[in-house]
Amino acid sequence: PRLDGMTLCRRLREEFQNPVPVLMLTARDPVDDRVQGFALGADDYLVKPFSLKELDARIKALVRRAQGQQVQGTVAWADLTVDTRLARAWRQGKAINLTPSTHKLLLCLVRAAPDVVRKQALEYLLWGDDPPDSGALRTHVHELRQQVDRPFDQALIETVHGTGWRLAAAGGAVAP
Repeated sequence: PRLDGMTLCRRLREEFQNPVPVLMLTARDPVDDRVQGFALGADDYLVKPFSLKELDARIKALVRRAQGQQVQGTVAWADLTVDTRLARAWRQGKAINLTPSTHKLLLCLVRAAPDVVRKQALEYLLWGDDPPDSGALRTHVHELRQQVDRPFDQALIETVHGTGWRLAAAGGAVAP
């Protein structure tokens, strides 16, 4: 009660570091909703109505992947590696210490890369249903850029004006 699937998935992954496979069964069909679900840690996403045969096949696939596995300790994109449990990352071998907020943002961007993560999804990630009215998200993204992009020759974090942010494709090319 009073907890939606996106919030539950985020809490399972971030707060409790729970590796249980998550299959979202939902009527929320837009691509942005699916991307948000995956960015928050879902392993699969199935839109209603669905076939019971397909549900069974997806559950079996999730179980096969989960057997004997633990929560992944790091995720990577290009020359960036992010610890999934602790607020730290490495770029070109150089350690980067993150705040809890910038860690959440960076994990979300890496997990969604090269796709765009909408501003609303990042606000939801940090503040749930009660985002601040100010430019707090822009401040956090600026802080993240200072740590992840500024010391290096090539920026990874890109603004997609009017939409959100994404990580540049490997090799510096912008993903289509």
